[in-house]
Amino acid sequence: MNKNTSVALSVIPGGGGPSAPPLIGGPAAGSSESYAVPGTERLRRRATACRPTDALEPWQAEVSPQLRELAVAAHTAHVTLDTAVAVVVERELVIIEAALEAAVVARLDGRARTASPRTGLSNATAAHLRELGRAPVEASALGTSTVVLALPARLNDRIGTPVALARLLAPDTLGSALDWERAALGRGFTLTEWALTAMLDLGVF
Repeated sequence: MNKNTSVALSVIPGGGGPSAPPLIGGPAAGSSESYAVPGTERLRRRATACRPTDALEPWQAEVSPQLRELAVAAHTAHVTLDTAVAVVVERELVIIEAALEAAVVARLDGRARTASPRTGLSNATAAHLRELGRAPVEASALGTSTVVLALPARLNDRIGTPVALARLLAPDTLGSALDWERAALGRGFTLTEWALTAMLDLGVF
């Protein structure tokens, strides 16, 4: 992961609608309501990329080499760029917050790859798990300046700042992050909940 990434991402005001929680840091400087993700686009992304229970928060991101590389990896993995960014960022947050050593991360990667879903999942979660990475998706059209991403609102406070989010982009970890996400969905957990439970089982704590 490149810690010197200079990419800047900013929260877009008004993207979550009138009932949405406050956005990180208030309105982004120089932005306007017109940058918000339209309601029809939010619904499309929810149907194709989002966990059934996740509320999405729009972020305006500068297009960087890291983001372009992740977009290519996402298309190859048959997931949307929004999903790719979300799972990569959440996995990186777990590793940083728990100060995990490489050996522990490798054990978690292995556990995720061999995980089997439990029975009794909700229809929506089971359907999302079946479809994740198993059907071709349209390649993300990245311009030369910015792109609007839709990320889970539950990650907002953990990410903290737009610059911190940019530094969490690690394209080469997408495969492992998707394994963690599938393992989590198979247990009815978020990716973070799955990782913490797996660490307890492995005696990490």
